[in-house]
Amino acid sequence: MKQIFPDLWQTDVENPFPGLTTHAYLLTREEGNVLFYNTGHEYEIDAMATLGGVDWQLLSHQDELGKSLLRVRKRYGAKLGGHALEREAFAEILEPDVLFTGRQTLAGNIEVIPTPGHTPGSTCF
Repeated sequence: MKQIFPDLWQTDVENPFPGLTTHAYLLTREEGNVLFYNTGHEYEIDAMATLGGVDWQLLSHQDELGKSLLRVRKRYGAKLGGHALEREAFAEILEPDVLFTGRQTLAGNIEVIPTPGHTPGSTCF
């Protein structure tokens, strides 16, 4: 993981399909670390242990779904959050602990801002 701010770490790039590059981001905080998005890199999931693990994993849309959600849950017991409009897609991998339905605050001070467009449940944080 690469530290890009004092409390924010970025995973190595992934290329799920040609023309698309992605990263996941771990926000480290005293009140519990938050993993934004998802990574399929097992070594990155392992590296998160040295940074305090993962308390929350928040996905911005259904394209971030993958089997690695199960690894993050099993390893860290992280609560999973995603938009209610994408619950059916989530259920194929892992049922979310929290379903976003509108603008709200989670995990202390993380603002959830629904931004439908790319997918019906696209969300910014």
